[in-house]
Amino acid sequence: MPDNPAALILDFGGVVTRTLFETHALTGETLGLSPGRLTWRGPFDPGDDELWQSMQRDEISERDYWLERTRQVSHMIGQNWTAMTDFVKVARGA
Repeated sequence: MPDNPAALILDFGGVVTRTLFETHALTGETLGLSPGRLTWRGPFDPGDDELWQSMQRDEISERDYWLERTRQVSHMIGQNWTAMTDFVKVARGA
């Protein structure tokens, strides 16, 4: 290992913090959604998440998966988010 490393890389999602899949109840509460509105679970229940399955079959990219989830959630609250950062900022705080 070098004495003066040039960078530090951290993997936050699911390692340092819980994933957006695991925090549906908190996200829903933050967004003012009724309980149970966010049902997609990605890798935690791939059989019940057709969009996740599509990504796993390489029909869409992971970026496309999150962009579609961002659009879906934003429409639930009357918004029109176009970037996942919009979703994450509201769901997790700036």
